[in-house]
Amino acid sequence: MERSLRINEYNTITNDIKYIDSIIKKAEDTINRMKNQVQTNFTMSQIIKISDKNIERKKLRDSLTDRLRLLNEGLLDDELKANMKQKMNEAKAKAILKENRKKTLAADKAEKNKVSKAYYQAHRNEARQNRYLKKNMSRSYKHFSRACNSIPDYMIRNLSEMPNNKGYFWKSVACYGDLPAEPGKPTVLFDRRRGGIMIIHEWTTDEYKVYEKQGKENKVLVSTQKRKKRQLPPTCAAEIEKRKKEEAERKKNKPKKFSDKKSSKRYQKRSKKEKDPRKKRSKKEKDPRKKRSQNSQKYGRGTGSKWDKKC
Repeated sequence: MERSLRINEYNTITNDIKYIDSIIKKAEDTINRMKNQVQTNFTMSQIIKISDKNIERKKLRDSLTDRLRLLNEGLLDDELKANMKQKMNEAKAKAILKENRKKTLAADKAEKNKVSKAYYQAHRNEARQNRYLKKNMSRSYKHFSRACNSIPDYMIRNLSEMPNNKGYFWKSVACYGDLPAEPGKPTVLFDRRRGGIMIIHEWTTDEYKVYEKQGKENKVLVSTQKRKKRQLPPTCAAEIEKRKKEEAERKKNKPKKFSDKKSSKRYQKRSKKEKDPRKKRSKKEKDPRKKRSQNSQKYGRGTGSKWDKKC
Protein backbone atom coordinates (compact mmCIF):
# COMPACT_ATOMS: atom_id res chain seq x y z
CA MET A 1 0.00 0.00 0.00
CA GLU A 2 2.71 2.49 1.01
CA ARG A 3 4.88 1.50 -1.93
CA SER A 4 2.05 2.07 -4.42
CA LEU A 5 1.33 5.47 -2.88
CA ARG A 6 5.01 6.43 -3.09
CA ILE A 7 5.24 5.34 -6.72
CA ASN A 8 2.13 7.30 -7.63
CA GLU A 9 3.37 10.44 -5.87
CA TYR A 10 6.89 10.02 -7.38
CA ASN A 11 5.46 9.83 -10.91
CA THR A 12 3.27 12.90 -10.29
CA ILE A 13 6.20 15.00 -8.97
CA THR A 14 8.61 13.99 -11.72
CA ASN A 15 6.01 14.79 -14.40
CA ASP A 16 5.42 18.20 -12.87
CA ILE A 17 9.20 18.90 -12.74
CA LYS A 18 9.61 17.89 -16.38
CA TYR A 19 6.71 20.11 -17.42
CA ILE A 20 8.11 23.11 -15.49
CA ASP A 21 11.59 22.59 -17.01
CA SER A 22 10.13 22.59 -20.50
CA ILE A 23 8.23 25.81 -19.85
CA ILE A 24 11.35 27.46 -18.36
CA LYS A 25 13.39 26.45 -21.42
CA LYS A 26 10.78 27.87 -23.82
CA ALA A 27 10.61 31.11 -21.84
CA GLU A 28 14.41 31.50 -21.89
CA ASP A 29 14.47 30.94 -25.66
CA THR A 30 11.79 33.63 -26.04
CA ILE A 31 13.84 36.04 -23.94
CA ASN A 32 16.96 35.39 -26.06
CA ARG A 33 15.00 36.09 -29.28
CA MET A 34 13.57 39.30 -27.89
CA LYS A 35 17.04 40.53 -26.79
CA ASN A 36 18.16 40.51 -30.43
CA GLN A 37 15.20 42.68 -31.51
CA VAL A 38 15.00 46.47 -31.60
CA GLN A 39 14.67 47.90 -28.16
CA THR A 40 11.11 49.09 -27.43
CA ASN A 41 9.00 49.56 -24.35
CA PHE A 42 6.92 46.52 -25.26
CA THR A 43 9.93 44.17 -25.66
CA MET A 44 11.50 45.36 -22.42
CA SER A 45 8.23 44.88 -20.49
CA GLN A 46 7.75 41.39 -21.98
CA ILE A 47 11.34 40.37 -21.09
CA ILE A 48 10.83 41.54 -17.48
CA LYS A 49 7.45 39.79 -17.26
CA ILE A 50 8.76 36.45 -18.60
CA SER A 51 11.86 36.63 -16.35
CA ASP A 52 9.68 37.14 -13.24
CA LYS A 53 7.52 34.17 -14.19
CA ASN A 54 10.63 32.04 -14.71
CA ILE A 55 11.84 32.94 -11.21
CA GLU A 56 8.49 31.73 -9.77
CA ARG A 57 8.68 28.52 -11.83
CA LYS A 58 12.20 27.80 -10.59
CA LYS A 59 11.06 28.25 -6.99
CA LEU A 60 8.19 25.82 -7.62
CA ARG A 61 10.66 23.34 -9.20
CA ASP A 62 12.94 23.59 -6.18
CA SER A 63 10.00 22.93 -3.81
CA LEU A 64 9.01 19.88 -5.85
CA THR A 65 12.62 18.65 -5.75
CA ASP A 66 12.61 18.98 -1.95
CA ARG A 67 9.31 17.09 -1.81
CA LEU A 68 10.78 14.32 -3.95
CA ARG A 69 13.69 14.03 -1.54
CA LEU A 70 11.27 13.78 1.44
CA LEU A 71 9.30 11.17 -0.44
CA ASN A 72 12.37 9.03 -0.98
CA GLU A 73 13.18 9.30 2.72
CA GLY A 74 9.65 8.12 3.69
CA LEU A 75 8.63 11.32 5.47
CA LEU A 76 5.44 11.81 3.40
CA ASP A 77 3.81 8.46 4.10
CA ASP A 78 1.32 9.84 6.67
CA GLU A 79 0.35 12.70 4.39
CA LEU A 80 -0.17 10.35 1.47
CA LYS A 81 -2.31 8.03 3.58
CA ALA A 82 -4.44 10.96 4.82
CA ASN A 83 -4.91 12.23 1.27
CA MET A 84 -5.82 8.77 0.08
CA LYS A 85 -8.36 8.36 2.89
CA GLN A 86 -9.87 11.75 2.15
CA LYS A 87 -10.20 10.92 -1.55
CA MET A 88 -11.84 7.59 -0.72
CA ASN A 89 -14.33 9.32 1.61
CA GLU A 90 -15.15 11.85 -1.08
CA ALA A 91 -15.62 9.07 -3.61
CA LYS A 92 -17.94 7.20 -1.22
CA ALA A 93 -19.95 10.35 -0.55
CA LYS A 94 -20.32 10.96 -4.29
CA ALA A 95 -21.37 7.34 -4.82
CA ILE A 96 -23.99 7.57 -2.05
CA LEU A 97 -25.29 10.83 -3.46
CA LYS A 98 -25.49 9.32 -6.92
CA GLU A 99 -27.29 6.24 -5.58
CA ASN A 100 -29.80 8.40 -3.70
CA ARG A 101 -30.40 10.45 -6.81
CA LYS A 102 -31.02 7.29 -8.81
CA LYS A 103 -33.45 6.02 -6.17
CA THR A 104 -35.31 9.32 -6.15
CA LEU A 105 -35.58 9.34 -9.93
CA ALA A 106 -36.73 5.72 -9.91
CA ALA A 107 -39.39 6.48 -7.27
CA ASP A 108 -40.62 9.49 -9.25
CA LYS A 109 -40.74 7.43 -12.41
CA ALA A 110 -42.65 4.65 -10.66
CA GLU A 111 -45.15 7.18 -9.25
CA LYS A 112 -45.64 8.76 -12.67
CA ASN A 113 -46.08 5.34 -14.25
CA LYS A 114 -48.65 4.48 -11.60
CA VAL A 115 -50.60 7.67 -12.25
CA SER A 116 -50.35 7.16 -15.99
CA LYS A 117 -51.60 3.58 -15.75
CA ALA A 118 -54.46 4.64 -13.48
CA TYR A 119 -55.47 7.36 -15.95
CA TYR A 120 -55.22 4.95 -18.87
CA GLN A 121 -57.29 2.32 -17.03
CA ALA A 122 -59.94 4.88 -16.03
CA HIS A 123 -60.13 6.19 -19.60
CA ARG A 124 -60.36 2.64 -20.91
CA ASN A 125 -63.12 1.73 -18.45
CA GLU A 126 -65.06 4.87 -19.29
CA ALA A 127 -64.74 4.20 -23.01
CA ARG A 128 -65.90 0.62 -22.48
CA GLN A 129 -68.86 1.79 -20.39
CA ASN A 130 -69.85 4.36 -23.01
CA ARG A 131 -69.57 1.72 -25.70
CA TYR A 132 -71.82 -0.65 -23.73
CA LEU A 133 -74.31 2.15 -23.07
CA LYS A 134 -74.50 2.93 -26.78
CA LYS A 135 -75.06 -0.75 -27.57
CA ASN A 136 -77.75 -1.03 -24.91
CA MET A 137 -79.45 2.13 -26.16
CA SER A 138 -79.40 0.84 -29.72
CA ARG A 139 -80.68 -2.57 -28.63
CA SER A 140 -83.42 -1.01 -26.48
CA TYR A 141 -84.50 1.29 -29.30
CA LYS A 142 -84.69 -1.65 -31.73
CA HIS A 143 -86.79 -3.58 -29.23
CA PHE A 144 -89.04 -0.54 -28.71
CA SER A 145 -89.48 -0.10 -32.47
CA ARG A 146 -90.32 -3.79 -33.00
CA ALA A 147 -92.79 -3.73 -30.11
CA CYS A 148 -94.51 -0.58 -31.38
CA ASN A 149 -94.80 -2.03 -34.88
CA SER A 150 -96.33 -5.27 -33.58
CA ILE A 151 -99.09 -3.90 -31.29
CA PRO A 152 -102.35 -5.80 -31.96
CA ASP A 153 -105.28 -3.99 -33.55
CA TYR A 154 -107.59 -4.51 -30.59
CA MET A 155 -105.02 -2.93 -28.25
CA ILE A 156 -104.61 0.10 -30.55
CA ARG A 157 -108.41 0.45 -30.66
CA ASN A 158 -108.70 0.26 -26.88
CA LEU A 159 -105.83 2.72 -26.36
CA SER A 160 -107.62 5.28 -28.55
CA GLU A 161 -110.54 5.18 -26.09
CA MET A 162 -108.45 5.05 -22.84
CA PRO A 163 -107.27 8.01 -20.77
CA ASN A 164 -103.56 8.75 -20.54
CA ASN A 165 -103.24 7.18 -17.05
CA LYS A 166 -104.36 3.77 -18.31
CA GLY A 167 -102.82 1.41 -20.84
CA TYR A 168 -101.11 -1.91 -21.59
CA PHE A 169 -97.73 -3.58 -21.29
CA TRP A 170 -96.83 -5.02 -24.68
CA LYS A 171 -93.50 -6.85 -24.84
CA SER A 172 -92.22 -4.91 -21.80
CA VAL A 173 -93.14 -1.57 -23.45
CA ALA A 174 -95.70 0.65 -21.68
CA CYS A 175 -98.45 1.91 -23.99
CA TYR A 176 -100.71 4.68 -22.65
CA GLY A 177 -104.10 5.86 -23.80
CA ASP A 178 -104.66 8.72 -26.23
CA LEU A 179 -107.28 10.62 -24.20
CA PRO A 180 -106.42 13.14 -21.46
CA ALA A 181 -105.55 11.68 -18.07
CA GLU A 182 -108.27 11.43 -15.42
CA PRO A 183 -107.27 13.70 -12.51
CA GLY A 184 -107.02 12.16 -9.05
CA LYS A 185 -106.97 8.56 -10.30
CA PRO A 186 -104.00 6.13 -10.20
CA THR A 187 -101.99 5.00 -13.20
CA VAL A 188 -103.05 1.48 -14.26
CA LEU A 189 -101.35 -0.75 -16.82
CA PHE A 190 -102.62 -4.19 -17.89
CA ASP A 191 -100.21 -7.01 -18.77
CA ARG A 192 -101.65 -10.13 -20.40
CA ARG A 193 -99.73 -13.35 -19.77
CA ARG A 194 -100.07 -16.85 -21.13
CA GLY A 195 -102.82 -19.06 -19.68
CA GLY A 196 -105.38 -16.24 -19.50
CA ILE A 197 -103.62 -14.49 -16.60
CA MET A 198 -103.90 -10.73 -16.36
CA ILE A 199 -101.34 -8.79 -14.28
CA ILE A 200 -102.56 -5.33 -13.25
CA HIS A 201 -100.00 -2.71 -12.22
CA GLU A 202 -101.32 0.24 -10.25
CA TRP A 203 -99.30 3.33 -9.21
CA THR A 204 -100.49 5.95 -6.77
CA THR A 205 -98.57 8.83 -5.25
CA ASP A 206 -97.54 6.68 -2.25
CA GLU A 207 -97.81 3.01 -3.30
CA TYR A 208 -97.21 0.55 -6.11
CA LYS A 209 -99.64 -2.39 -6.17
CA VAL A 210 -99.66 -5.53 -8.30
CA TYR A 211 -102.90 -7.48 -8.86
CA GLU A 212 -103.46 -10.81 -10.56
CA LYS A 213 -106.66 -11.81 -12.34
CA GLN A 214 -107.54 -15.24 -13.71
CA GLY A 215 -110.19 -15.13 -16.44
CA LYS A 216 -113.37 -13.44 -15.15
CA GLU A 217 -112.52 -13.87 -11.50
CA ASN A 218 -111.95 -10.92 -9.19
CA LYS A 219 -108.48 -9.48 -9.07
CA VAL A 220 -106.28 -10.55 -6.18
CA LEU A 221 -103.66 -8.29 -4.55
CA VAL A 222 -100.23 -9.88 -4.95
CA SER A 223 -97.78 -7.25 -3.59
CA THR A 224 -97.64 -3.72 -2.27
CA GLN A 225 -94.62 -1.44 -2.17
CA LYS A 226 -94.09 2.02 -0.74
CA ARG A 227 -92.88 4.55 -3.29
CA LYS A 228 -89.96 6.78 -2.40
CA LYS A 229 -90.57 10.45 -2.98
CA ARG A 230 -87.63 11.75 -4.90
CA GLN A 231 -86.72 15.37 -4.47
CA LEU A 232 -86.03 16.83 -7.88
CA PRO A 233 -83.03 19.16 -8.28
CA PRO A 234 -83.83 22.88 -8.47
CA THR A 235 -84.41 24.24 -11.94
CA CYS A 236 -82.91 27.40 -13.41
CA ALA A 237 -86.23 29.22 -13.18
CA ALA A 238 -86.50 28.49 -9.45
CA GLU A 239 -82.94 29.67 -8.86
CA ILE A 240 -83.55 32.90 -10.81
CA GLU A 241 -86.72 33.56 -8.83
CA LYS A 242 -84.88 32.95 -5.57
CA ARG A 243 -82.13 35.40 -6.53
CA LYS A 244 -84.70 38.04 -7.51
CA LYS A 245 -86.36 37.74 -4.11
CA GLU A 246 -83.01 38.04 -2.34
CA GLU A 247 -82.12 41.13 -4.39
CA ALA A 248 -85.49 42.75 -3.62
CA GLU A 249 -85.10 42.00 0.08
CA ARG A 250 -81.58 43.45 0.05
CA LYS A 251 -82.73 46.64 -1.64
CA LYS A 252 -85.60 46.92 0.81
CA ASN A 253 -83.31 46.68 3.85
CA LYS A 254 -80.66 48.97 2.36
CA PRO A 255 -80.47 52.39 4.14
CA LYS A 256 -81.67 55.31 2.05
CA LYS A 257 -79.30 58.06 0.97
CA PHE A 258 -80.71 61.57 1.59
CA SER A 259 -79.79 63.97 -1.18
CA ASP A 260 -82.46 66.67 -0.53
CA LYS A 261 -81.28 69.89 1.06
CA LYS A 262 -84.12 69.82 3.54
CA SER A 263 -82.87 66.56 5.01
CA SER A 264 -79.17 67.49 4.98
CA LYS A 265 -77.31 68.42 8.16
CA ARG A 266 -76.38 71.82 6.80
CA TYR A 267 -80.00 72.74 6.32
CA GLN A 268 -81.02 71.35 9.73
CA LYS A 269 -78.41 73.55 11.50
CA ARG A 270 -79.68 76.69 9.82
CA SER A 271 -81.20 79.20 12.22
CA LYS A 272 -84.90 79.80 12.13
CA LYS A 273 -84.26 83.57 12.09
CA GLU A 274 -82.31 83.33 8.83
CA LYS A 275 -84.36 84.12 5.79
CA ASP A 276 -84.97 81.43 3.22
CA PRO A 277 -83.99 82.75 -0.25
CA ARG A 278 -86.57 80.48 -1.85
CA LYS A 279 -89.49 82.31 -0.23
CA LYS A 280 -91.39 84.85 -2.30
CA ARG A 281 -90.62 88.53 -1.72
CA SER A 282 -93.18 90.59 0.08
CA LYS A 283 -94.98 93.45 -1.59
CA LYS A 284 -92.98 96.05 0.38
CA GLU A 285 -89.64 94.67 -0.82
CA LYS A 286 -88.58 96.01 -4.16
CA ASP A 287 -87.12 93.90 -6.90
CA PRO A 288 -83.65 95.24 -7.84
CA ARG A 289 -84.17 94.26 -11.47
CA LYS A 290 -87.18 96.53 -11.74
CA LYS A 291 -85.18 99.40 -10.21
CA ARG A 292 -82.43 98.99 -12.82
CA SER A 293 -84.95 99.02 -15.65
CA GLN A 294 -86.54 102.23 -14.32
CA ASN A 295 -83.13 103.97 -14.12
CA SER A 296 -82.31 102.89 -17.65
CA GLN A 297 -85.55 104.37 -18.94
CA LYS A 298 -84.96 107.61 -17.00
CA TYR A 299 -81.39 108.24 -18.14
CA GLY A 300 -81.59 106.55 -21.53
CA ARG A 301 -79.03 103.83 -20.89
CA GLY A 302 -79.38 100.14 -21.24
CA THR A 303 -82.57 100.27 -23.26
CA GLY A 304 -81.11 99.20 -26.55
CA SER A 305 -78.00 99.67 -28.62
CA LYS A 306 -75.25 102.20 -27.97
CA TRP A 307 -76.74 104.62 -30.59
CA ASP A 308 -79.84 105.19 -28.42
CA LYS A 309 -77.83 107.38 -26.03
CA LYS A 310 -76.87 109.85 -28.77
CA CYS A 311 -80.38 110.08 -30.08
